[in-house]
Amino acid sequence: MWLEKEVPADDSLIGRQVGQFRILETIGKGGASRVYLARDTSLDRRVALKFLFADSLDSENTRLKVLSEAKLAAALDHPYICKVYSIGEYQGHSFIGMEFVEGRTLKERLKEGSIPIKQVLKTGIEIAEALAKAHESGIIHRDLKPGNLAYTLEGHIKVLDFGLALKITRLLDDADTEDLTPVLRGTPAYMSPEQIACIPLDVRSDIFSFGVILYEMITGIHPFRLSNTLETLVAIQEVQQDPVHQYAADCPPALEMIVSKMMAKEREERYSSVKSILDELVRVSEEWSSIVREEPERKSLAVLPFLNLSTSPDNEYFSDGITEEIITRLAQVSGLRVISRTSVMRYKGSEKDLRTIGAELGVDAVLEGSVRREGENLRIVCKLVEVATERQIWAEIFDRDVADLFTVQSE
Repeated sequence: MWLEKEVPADDSLIGRQVGQFRILETIGKGGASRVYLARDTSLDRRVALKFLFADSLDSENTRLKVLSEAKLAAALDHPYICKVYSIGEYQGHSFIGMEFVEGRTLKERLKEGSIPIKQVLKTGIEIAEALAKAHESGIIHRDLKPGNLAYTLEGHIKVLDFGLALKITRLLDDADTEDLTPVLRGTPAYMSPEQIACIPLDVRSDIFSFGVILYEMITGIHPFRLSNTLETLVAIQEVQQDPVHQYAADCPPALEMIVSKMMAKEREERYSSVKSILDELVRVSEEWSSIVREEPERKSLAVLPFLNLSTSPDNEYFSDGITEEIITRLAQVSGLRVISRTSVMRYKGSEKDLRTIGAELGVDAVLEGSVRREGENLRIVCKLVEVATERQIWAEIFDRDVADLFTVQSE
């Protein structure tokens, strides 16, 4: 079954020394695992430890298979693939030690909507390079999805979770065929039709999932996701997706053709290798760059939650309201991409520096500020900072009466 069991909500591992790793905090969890941020005390580096909980795995055979696949993934060495460092056991639970990727996932980025074509092509090429490397090594991912793709602080992609990949063998006997048959393990919305049908997989299953991801990046819409999982699975197998240009008029026809071929229901109609897709994406990227070279690039901005410096904590709602109103007004400025309130509010009270926040949000500049209210007197301090250089572009102090709030926001 693809249905996942809940991981025990026990964070007792935090603070423990597990071999050479000291566990610092929980950074994620899934149906069969929990991921911790840890410090490798031997090499003095941060790592991600993925614990596989025994009661979340189907059997001992499943556990051994996952660990075997993690060993295969550890052999992959590519700048766009999250590195697997080690595997081990602690108190009856197996764990996989992986590279800690600091940044945000593609899933988080897609909450803001579609991605500019230039960025889609850059990211798509990097994903294709990573998959090509894995496929050449005889490994397919089998759970490719936006949540398993992360942007580093430098803006490059990292493909995560190859630890659940399958080994491809050239000569299949009955045992090999059984080994390659999934039991609906993966993420339903990004499964290939053959994965849903529980038939043997090959690299073309990854290609289908990759196509769904590119479609979502370009349009901001998932092509098959419906109100429940069963309807989504049926749609993947039977429903033809809407044309990309219906939602993204600026998508190059060549890119739309690539995505459409990747998402063919019959795998014989898809590309036979990711290397072919990589070549096509590089060609489209070069053509696209020559077309848009003269067009000004759209600037991007994040308005961080304004600090409440008032003597009364009850004015917290006041500073939050100002933040939201400024975001709304700036979003109406032509040629400016403004990050949504939902995405920026997670940085409220954060101690991260502006360069790190800006890189995680993928913006050119950050607007930060504070609000102090004493009776009917209001002071708002604003600073606009360029992310790349941390240079202050603009700053202003507004001393006004509360009644003039809307005038201040307009200014």
